[in-house]
Amino acid sequence: MDGIHKKIKLAIETFFNLNHLRLDLKGFVKEKKKMDKQTAQKVLQHPKFKQMAKLKAMIGWGFSAVIFIMYVTYIWLIGTQPELFGEPVSDGSVTTWGIYAGIFVIVLSFITTGIYVSIANGKLESMTRDVVHEVQGE
Repeated sequence: MDGIHKKIKLAIETFFNLNHLRLDLKGFVKEKKKMDKQTAQKVLQHPKFKQMAKLKAMIGWGFSAVIFIMYVTYIWLIGTQPELFGEPVSDGSVTTWGIYAGIFVIVLSFITTGIYVSIANGKLESMTRDVVHEVQGE
């Protein structure tokens, strides 16, 4: 193997070897607690976990629907009224409404993703942790 392949292989091995470690919020390395299959099944069957999973799915599908409708509308307008996006913003301007519409689609996608990640990693993750602690008796 040449040098680059060795480095890639080493990086992959290091990643998977360190995968059992977790960094907490302060940056200290902690051992991740292993959960046995019986405990995992208890967590999966817990009513609060099922409620959290249902809520997470509804939020995810809701945001997906918003993005889907936005993209379909954007493409539909491009296909049916291309002159709308080709029109300059103002007289003598080289910037068209299509540029702003495209930027809006991209920015709204990023914002929607950020909101979902914030919800999923915030409230929903704490709900999951609470269920795990409850099941483990901590």
